[in-house]
Amino acid sequence: MLLPKLSGVEVLRRLRSKPSTASIPVLVLSSLPVSNREKLINEGATEYWEKSLFATENGQHVFLEAVQRLLLRAQKQAHTKSG
Repeated sequence: MLLPKLSGVEVLRRLRSKPSTASIPVLVLSSLPVSNREKLINEGATEYWEKSLFATENGQHVFLEAVQRLLLRAQKQAHTKSG
């Protein structure tokens, strides 16, 4: 992931190092090649998507389904912690 000040890997490391943010699902959307996928998943990304998938309507649909899954999982985790 290319970000202006921190690398995406560093952002993931910081999120995963704090108990208050460690369980937040992180979906990476990148124009970098799939060879970066394993590294980002190992650093804590929940899912990794290449921007090239958005070239088709089906790719966009699949991505939106993945986002919905992540949001539902995050809701369940929050509900479990609060109740």
